[in-house]
Amino acid sequence: MLQKALGIIQSDLNSYLKLKFDFNEDIVLLSNFVGVDGTSSIKSENKVIVTLVNLEHETVIGLRHEPREEVALRNNPIHLNAYVLLSSYFGDNNYAEALKFLSEVVGFFQGKQVFDHNNTPSLPNGIAKLIFKMQTYSFQELSHLWGMLGAKYLPSVVYQMRLIAIDSERTTDVLPSISGTETSGRKV
Repeated sequence: MLQKALGIIQSDLNSYLKLKFDFNEDIVLLSNFVGVDGTSSIKSENKVIVTLVNLEHETVIGLRHEPREEVALRNNPIHLNAYVLLSSYFGDNNYAEALKFLSEVVGFFQGKQVFDHNNTPSLPNGIAKLIFKMQTYSFQELSHLWGMLGAKYLPSVVYQMRLIAIDSERTTDVLPSISGTETSGRKV
């Protein structure tokens, strides 16, 4: 589900920026900055890079129970919050362009904070909606983040992408439902 959710964001943001700046080529890449061998993963400049930087288990979820003839036992889905870094990767002489694109990224998410099946028909069935909230980090936290990525700071913003459900839908057992209780030989 993570790759599908981030792919939808990449695609929508790409379409938005291509239309905004009248480009034909893709501008938004889903990538890390440094490969496992320590070399740069990004081969071209003038791009907006989408990078997953953290996952968090969402524990405050309301569960619905609907009466059924049988109850399938299975593990509850895991709901995740993903922290997504969006960076303007432009050359040394294009700092103003990097800021312009970063401003448009922020504008994109300001205008579309919730992705659901009404405003994003390509959203997979396993994802009900994605909610984006901008995050604020201190200078020290930013330094740690970019150090963890093994890269130099770029103009960027981090968003929390809420509520991705991971559910294998594997049934562990099936139980008959309870239709009533018996007390003293009478059904209630």
